[in-house]
Amino acid sequence: MYWTARGDASFLEGNYKDAIEWYKKALEIDPGSTRTWINLRDAYLNAGDTENARSCIQKIQSLHQEPGVGNDSSPSFIGFFISTLINLLISPKKAMKSLAPTEVTTAIYFFITLWVITFLGGYIIHALYVSYRNPGPLPLAIYYPFPFMVIFILIGLQVLAFGILTITTRFCCRKWNISETAKAAVYGFTPGVLSFPVLYGLFVCSLTSLLPVDMNYLGAIILVFALWSGYLITLGLSEFHEIPKRYALYSVFSCSILVFLLFFILIYARIDLF
Repeated sequence: MYWTARGDASFLEGNYKDAIEWYKKALEIDPGSTRTWINLRDAYLNAGDTENARSCIQKIQSLHQEPGVGNDSSPSFIGFFISTLINLLISPKKAMKSLAPTEVTTAIYFFITLWVITFLGGYIIHALYVSYRNPGPLPLAIYYPFPFMVIFILIGLQVLAFGILTITTRFCCRKWNISETAKAAVYGFTPGVLSFPVLYGLFVCSLTSLLPVDMNYLGAIILVFALWSGYLITLGLSEFHEIPKRYALYSVFSCSILVFLLFFILIYARIDLF
């Protein structure tokens, strides 16, 4: 919408008073636009008008309570999970548009479910590898060392990335809404979560003669998954916060630099300690 676009432009320039007026004009035409109410709330917050910002929050909550407006009408979470996962991998732009009205709790459930399935997939690969190396009862795989530390590191990096992303989104995009940033991060982390069984499977294959894999390409594969996640998070920030993609990209790029710096600092600090 024209007025919304004018409001976004004024908002990103720091002209919050002008942005408020443009968003109000947009709401005169489409008073049921949750996205515009969210933008108006952010403009009020940046302008220091907490009272009107609180009124916007109440309006947003009322819109989410109206049937068919801003709430999840999916009868089955399993169906939602499968369709979301497929769309994120095949048609990410379409997926992010359809996910804009969803609640942050739904995104968190999606994230947890994805990690559970990913863990089970990795454990199946682990069990097959142990059975291949040690013919005998399958329960032996339960006691064989499993790379839990890799999972903890991946989850830790994602939590760290989310924390930094909220800060970079605040400074690069001037957006306060942590829940929308969380949704973008959670859905965007999908390739990063899926990277665990893929990388672990390749590692296991490199240890066997079934499917020799050159592990020299491991860094390139990790980079592909990282760029993939960055792309999805950029789309999510742009769609959920209704901001130009270039500003979302600035936030994601800044976040990536800070995460890598902190990660390497922690690695070197650990090496120095030992």
